[in-house]
Amino acid sequence: MNRERALTAVDRAEFEVRGHAHERRVAFLHDLFTAAALHLHPNTVRYRIRRFEERSGLRCHHVTDLLMIWWAVRHERIGATTEEPRTAP
Repeated sequence: MNRERALTAVDRAEFEVRGHAHERRVAFLHDLFTAAALHLHPNTVRYRIRRFEERSGLRCHHVTDLLMIWWAVRHERIGATTEEPRTAP
């Protein structure tokens, strides 16, 4: 019985490692595509994302944080297009 439990634990650990490796590959490809679209080096994209997360306290891999980021950017864009020009006093 102990051998079966040990094998199951090893199988689970291997599955988690493989899953984590897959997530890293997907994130790497996403960074490559983003960098190409922005004409930046992938390391620059990673650095800027990391700095944004440090300064904002938000995490780009959390769905709720992504929704807040999207809403803020969208709201800012709408506000920028609907604001009336300011006149000097």
